[in-house]
Amino acid sequence: MLNSVMSSLAAVPSLARLAKQLKPRPPETTDCLAARLEQTAASFPQHTAVTFEGRSVTWAEFNRRANQYARQLQAAGIGKGDAVSLLMENRIEYLVCVVALNKLGAIGALINTNLTGRSLIHCIAITESRLCIFGGECEAAIDDVRGSEDLAALEGYLFVPDKGATTCPGWATDLDATAAGQAEDNLAETAQVTIADLALYVFTSGTTGLPKASVMTNKRYLITASLSGSGGLRCDEKDCIYLCLPLYHGTALFLGAGAAFCTGASLFLRRKFSATAFLPEVREHGATCFIYIGEICRYLLATPEQEDDHVSPLTTIMGNG
Repeated sequence: MLNSVMSSLAAVPSLARLAKQLKPRPPETTDCLAARLEQTAASFPQHTAVTFEGRSVTWAEFNRRANQYARQLQAAGIGKGDAVSLLMENRIEYLVCVVALNKLGAIGALINTNLTGRSLIHCIAITESRLCIFGGECEAAIDDVRGSEDLAALEGYLFVPDKGATTCPGWATDLDATAAGQAEDNLAETAQVTIADLALYVFTSGTTGLPKASVMTNKRYLITASLSGSGGLRCDEKDCIYLCLPLYHGTALFLGAGAAFCTGASLFLRRKFSATAFLPEVREHGATCFIYIGEICRYLLATPEQEDDHVSPLTTIMGNG
C-alpha cells in the first residue's frame, strides 16, 4: 500500500506538466518542436542528445548543427510553408534535418526509405516539395527517378553523406559541407512558428495503392510528444530512450524522438532493429525506455534464453501491436 502511494505521489509532477501541455491554446500561439529543442539545449547543453553507431552529440551540439542546416536551407530559398522531401535512413543527420526545417516553419515530407520508382516520385510530387534532401545511402533510388517529368518542379537535391564513405554526385549539393560555414546561433524565424502551422507530412505504407500523406501540425506533434514524455514513458533528462524504429514512422519520431526533444532524455538510435543486439546495447548505454511496434516483442522473446536476461536498466516500454 505504501509503495503504491509513493509511486502515485512521484507521478504528480509529470502529470501536472502533462495537464499544462494539454490545455487548449489559440491557434496563433507560437510554439513548435524546434522551439522545444532550443529550450532543452539551453537547459541541458552538455547532456548527451543522441548516440548512434559510436558517435554522440550533446543537446547544445545538436541544436547548433540544426541551426547551420536551417540557415543553409534558408539560403537555398526555403521558408515558412515550403515543403522539403527527406529520404534518409535512421541517423543523427535525419533528426537534424527535421528540426532544421521546423526552425524555419517549413514542412518535412518524410519518405519511406524502402520506396523506389513510381511510389517515390509520387511522394515527392504530391507534397509539392521544393527540394529533396537525401542520404548517401539512398542515392541510387533518387538517381533513378530524378529525370521524371513529374519532378520537373523540384528545384534541387541536397546530399548528406553517410559514414564519410560516399561523395556528393554532380547533380546535387552537399548540405552537410555547405552548412558547416553557417552561423550556429538560434534563428529569429523559429519564434514566429505557430502551433497551427504544418510541420510534417507522414506517409501511409501504401498497401492499398500509392502512399498517402497524413498532415501533422505543430500542435499535434507537440501533444503527441508531450503525452509520450510525461504520460507514457515518464522520462526526464536522466533517462535514455532506445529507438530502433524507422524515423519516417510516426511512432519513432513522435513518441520516441519527440519525447526526448521535450524532456531532455537522451536517445540511443539504431539504424535498424536487431533482436540479438538489443539487450547488450540496452545495458551498455543504460537505456531506461523503449519504443516498439508490431512483432518486435515477439522477436525478442524468441531469442535464446540466457541466465542474466533479467539484468536490464529498462523501466518502461511503450508501443502497439
